[in-house]
Amino acid sequence: MQEKNSDLAVKRQIEILHEAERKNLAGSALSGRKGTWRDFFNLLFKTRIPWLYLLVTLGVGLIATKVGSLFPNYQTRYFAGELTRETIGVGIAILLGGLVLGIINNVFTGFTENTISKRLRNTLWERVISLPKVAFKKLSGREMISRITQDSDLLAATLVTVIITIISSTYGVYLYLRMIFEYHKTLAYVQFALVPVFLLLKFIAGRIQYNLSFRSRFRFASLTRYMASILVNIPLVKSYNREAYERVRGNMAIDEYNKVQFKLQAVGITFDLLDQAFQTLNDAICIIYGGYLVTQGELDIGTWIAFYTYSSGIYAMLTIVCNLWPMLKSAQGSVQRIADVLNIPAEKWQTEGEPAALGTELPELKLSDVTYGYNADDPVLKNINLNFPAGSTTYMVGPSGAGKTTLLLLLDRFYEPDSGQLSLNEHNAGEFGLYSWRKRFGYLQQEIVLFYGTMRENLTYGLKEAITDEAIEAVLAEVDMAKKVKEAGGLDAIVSEGGQSFSGGERQRLAIARLLLQNPQFVLLDEPLSNLDSRSEAQVRKALAKLSAGRTVVAVSHRLRKLNNAERILVLDKGEIVGLGKHDELLSNCPLYQELVDAELRIEKSGGQA
Repeated sequence: MQEKNSDLAVKRQIEILHEAERKNLAGSALSGRKGTWRDFFNLLFKTRIPWLYLLVTLGVGLIATKVGSLFPNYQTRYFAGELTRETIGVGIAILLGGLVLGIINNVFTGFTENTISKRLRNTLWERVISLPKVAFKKLSGREMISRITQDSDLLAATLVTVIITIISSTYGVYLYLRMIFEYHKTLAYVQFALVPVFLLLKFIAGRIQYNLSFRSRFRFASLTRYMASILVNIPLVKSYNREAYERVRGNMAIDEYNKVQFKLQAVGITFDLLDQAFQTLNDAICIIYGGYLVTQGELDIGTWIAFYTYSSGIYAMLTIVCNLWPMLKSAQGSVQRIADVLNIPAEKWQTEGEPAALGTELPELKLSDVTYGYNADDPVLKNINLNFPAGSTTYMVGPSGAGKTTLLLLLDRFYEPDSGQLSLNEHNAGEFGLYSWRKRFGYLQQEIVLFYGTMRENLTYGLKEAITDEAIEAVLAEVDMAKKVKEAGGLDAIVSEGGQSFSGGERQRLAIARLLLQNPQFVLLDEPLSNLDSRSEAQVRKALAKLSAGRTVVAVSHRLRKLNNAERILVLDKGEIVGLGKHDELLSNCPLYQELVDAELRIEKSGGQA
């Protein structure tokens, strides 16, 4: 059976994501969405973490901490006069060992962090590229870039640098505490009476950091999205004399981002000052009370110096651990943003398979009681019952917003019906894997897409089997583009992004050539003749005739005067079928069609002015 309401599940998850973002952006920095460690660990299991490298890095860090904890004992012995060849040699060995271990730890840390970042990006990219089209009605592709890049880097740094440092430093605190309590318990208790207050402040700092970092990344993504959209459309901005307007909008976006960054820096500076205050207080207690104990003969000077060294080391390590806690909370924000994307149901586009009984003949395409809407309470298509006979050509017409493009996208299963079913020869679409279904369909969009790459890569995009240059050139000749491609440098020539070196009609014909090479059974055309001059339109019409031969064609058209001889015209209005038939039939029995034809005729008579 076909999966029902899969698009509704996507919409619900995206709404949860947006609601979470709204909550994080509202109120004070202490309020907002709480991060969950469940998502953190779930993400670890979804990503192929190089656990061996991670464990080796952690092991080296722990050994380095243990080695570093040995030296203060030798300092005590030096102050006691034990300056023998053995004690000096061991002390130097400890220092050199710590240096070597530090270098090894840095090498493993860098390598492990880079590996994790790469794998996180791969995991995110695989999910984003698999999201259904309905997801991108709500999500910005440019915003996804920041999640794949910025959030992945922060999480990788957290997993390696932060977690390993926290574990190593916590181990060091344990070792140092054990030593100072052996030296003098009372001094140790007095000195660390304020540790709970110190830890509480750090916990509060982590909470603030989590929310501010979430807001910072949201503002950064918004800034990136805005600037990318403006820079891509600079000619439009200039033609409308909107430079000053966009300058103000850009400055506002930059200000919003900088405000959050300023708050982050202010919080960091404030808590850095508190760290220094606690460290100063720690040193003062150790010096005053420790000095008193020395004068009373309860401690010797060498033991007191060793105690002071360990004590300073403890607060230094606690400071490191607690300073990393806000970073860990900040990473929790990144985890949440990544988890939000991974929680959106993905298409199973890799799946193949189809009913064996379907056969190899061109099948009939059918919609039965199909309803679909981007919002549950506002359907774009309503109870559509329609069949497309094998080899037929159907033109869809209707006012803007009638649901024509949405119907095309449903046929190619970019969207799944909220109710009803789509079928081929009575076989429900759910019996087909997405790959198996879509390889039967060729979709020519209104905006032709040509990628940056060679002409050959563009024309053979989507083909699983190798094809000869001769076969490609033969298809180019069919659409009258062989000469133009040769003049542009041949099949190995680089096509600029968007194919701007070709005219609109030429891009259309290249896209038609790509579909001919794909050889689909069904051709979906979304206003293929829009924005073309007369000569280009004639050339594209000729190419479309070759593409349509022996295939089932469904096309959206706004040029009703060109449909006089169309075998089948479908009229849509507000998501419902209001007419189906030939041109003359619809003129007599479909008021909306007659109205659309009359409106087009009036525009032509007025010289193109509505």
